Amino acid sequence: MGITVEGDNHIDVLTNDVALCVVMKEGVHIGYNMWVGGGMGRSHRNNDTYAAIATPLGFVGKDDIFYAVKVRRCRLTLSNPR
Repeated sequence: MGITVEGDNHIDVLTNDVALCVVMKEGVHIGYNMWVGGGMGRSHRNNDTYAAIATPLGFVGKDDIFYAVKVRRCRLTLSNPR
């Protein structure tokens, strides 16, 4: 998971499975833009795996971000059991 603010992407946030960018409006924190599905992982000798840039999911209000991230993490766990 990567978190950044607008104008500062030194962590290359879109390479993370969950990416958040803080959204401010008139100096007040109102929520986050959220991307999902990124990753630099590729399994050795498995040509079906590849690096990917995260896909935009949309805006999530600051009061709902915990639930949005929790749902995404549960979805990742269920779709990729180890």
